[in-house]
Amino acid sequence: MKIGITRANTRLGQVSFAMASIAATLTFFGPATSAQANTFINFEDAPALGLSDNQLITNQYLDLGFSFDLDNNLDGIADVGIAPALEKTGDDRKNGFFNAGKGNDVAEASFFDEENNITYVDRLGNYFLRTGGLGGNGGNLLISYTEGTSAASGELWDIDGNQGFFADGSARTEKWEVQLLDNDGSILDTIFSPLGDTAHTPLDGKPWLWSFKRDSADVKAIRFVFAGKSPAQNVGLAFDNFSSFSSEGEETAVPEPAAMLGLLTMAGFGISSLRRQEQATD
Repeated sequence: MKIGITRANTRLGQVSFAMASIAATLTFFGPATSAQANTFINFEDAPALGLSDNQLITNQYLDLGFSFDLDNNLDGIADVGIAPALEKTGDDRKNGFFNAGKGNDVAEASFFDEENNITYVDRLGNYFLRTGGLGGNGGNLLISYTEGTSAASGELWDIDGNQGFFADGSARTEKWEVQLLDNDGSILDTIFSPLGDTAHTPLDGKPWLWSFKRDSADVKAIRFVFAGKSPAQNVGLAFDNFSSFSSEGEETAVPEPAAMLGLLTMAGFGISSLRRQEQATD
């Protein structure tokens, strides 16, 4: 009887180990195959999502774990009745930014990444997100997460300004404060963009990359607040190339479905083998 109990406990332990292997496999692959495996949004999928130029963007990306909103009263909650909009590159009746000498919503005609032959025009693509028009600051972009994140990155385009609009000859400047918010809407940390004080700044028609990486997924929202010299004129927030759950270039590799299936098959085979051994010894 004692030997039988030992054998039974051994089999139970082996089966439990095999089941634990399956659970570990699911736990390991689960997050990697979810939205948090890193979602990169450059808005080039807009037509496939049924979106068009100047259409408001709100919860179209909610299934990926986040939404785009505006937070003009700075309470950390999406404002009702207003939203950022999709913008198609090139001049039209609504525009997101002005590239001095090039026109509205036009990227600089040089290399973003010369080694890989990627121009700024390529980087901007056909679509980006804007908060308003060129008549003034359209509002504070708010990215709200359903679960939170520990890292993210993205681009704000064409941070510049205009000289001599004030009586004292000072400039109307453009600057943005990127605020990381916790679950209560309190500011965890801030990132400041460079100051744009002339029309021909180094970022005229080019992107400024912001990013962060924290130890825990305590960031529940990211808010972009205008921090330039008001009243803003010919200033619009142009947002693109959003890496939602990691900093661009540090993405978590997503395992191929075949690899996951292979591990599950191996675990299942282990259980089947244990059952056959048990039947043989019985």
